[in-house]
Amino acid sequence: MAQKKKTFAFISYSRADQAVAIDIQKRIEKYAYPKEWVTEDNYPYDEKFVRSIFLDLTDLSVKARDFTEEIREHLRESRYLIVICTQNSAKSEFVKREIDYFLSTHDNNADLICAVYVDLIFNGMHPVIDEIVATRNCPIYVTSEGEAGHTGRKYCFHHILEFLLKVEFAKLYNRYEAYRKRKKVRRMQMVAIVLTLLFSALTYALISQYNRTQAEKKQVEIFERKAEFEQKTFPFSIVVGYIGNFLRPMVESMCETGECPDVLIYMPYSYDELNFLTRLKKYSNHLETNYNVDSTCLSRKNIRVPSRHRDMTVVQIKFDSITVYVDNATTVSAFKAVIDYKLSNKDIDWGRNRDQMVQFYTDAFIQCSLDSLGAVASSVHFIRSTSEMDSVLTSIKNR
Repeated sequence: MAQKKKTFAFISYSRADQAVAIDIQKRIEKYAYPKEWVTEDNYPYDEKFVRSIFLDLTDLSVKARDFTEEIREHLRESRYLIVICTQNSAKSEFVKREIDYFLSTHDNNADLICAVYVDLIFNGMHPVIDEIVATRNCPIYVTSEGEAGHTGRKYCFHHILEFLLKVEFAKLYNRYEAYRKRKKVRRMQMVAIVLTLLFSALTYALISQYNRTQAEKKQVEIFERKAEFEQKTFPFSIVVGYIGNFLRPMVESMCETGECPDVLIYMPYSYDELNFLTRLKKYSNHLETNYNVDSTCLSRKNIRVPSRHRDMTVVQIKFDSITVYVDNATTVSAFKAVIDYKLSNKDIDWGRNRDQMVQFYTDAFIQCSLDSLGAVASSVHFIRSTSEMDSVLTSIKNR
């Protein structure tokens, strides 16, 4: 008699979203996890893969048992619950019952629930899910076609793995990048072998060599373009949470009250400035020295955002008859983990030092942010230097 598979995670979803649920299940169960990075108490039940991931469409038995009882059994035994969050599942009474039953059998521990939103984050999914999205960044499954959609789904998948395995996203994603590059090298080596065998049979050695050189040059150019695109997608993944969950809702709420705010975002432009305290001290000293801004000019302001359960807090500075708001964008501290991990691999020449990597990521982050802010982009000023701060403040005062 075959031993019953233990359930590592249960996927709760609306049948209208079954294509997304099946894709997530297949991706997770095919993933060979890095056992050396996962703590022993969080090992999946399979020695090699992240299994089993229960999905009723593929995993329900054909035995003559009550359907509801089998679902309940898997929910009780499952270590985690993955909820596919869409407008369809928000209306599904069955999804609600699965969430409630999972919580009731797991000490109401919402930290065991991974909420995966499809294309956009919204409120009204479920009270517990709404609390989760208000306190932590949730994976976003992108359904669009093309390179952007493909990249978005890769980021979503690795964020789910980060939750299930309790391993940093940057480590998991850079492991994938390293694997992809090794696979590409092996593929190029096989192509080179085939080409060598083919050209050895031809008499036109010079022409063959020329054609092969041109083909290899084109491959290198394609690889470089893809590598640059991959570097830009990392800041983009951080922008999604920072802009969507904090900056844009805050600025839009202020604008709706009649205020046209000027928000200064302190951005790192060197490796040392990835420490937000270093960044804050740099700009605070500049304001104090050049604009006589001291602690009496600073206060905290609570911004009421209708779509959130609690107010957002931002630092307000008043001086020279103007008011500005500042934020340190602490989310960009993730740049440090990625840069350190990349530079720890001595076998790869990344073509940039630490400061240059920070500048590349910051510029990409700013561009993605401005594109994502839409109509409120004019209210947000990303500051990379004290001279840039002076220019922005002069413009505000003149206006």
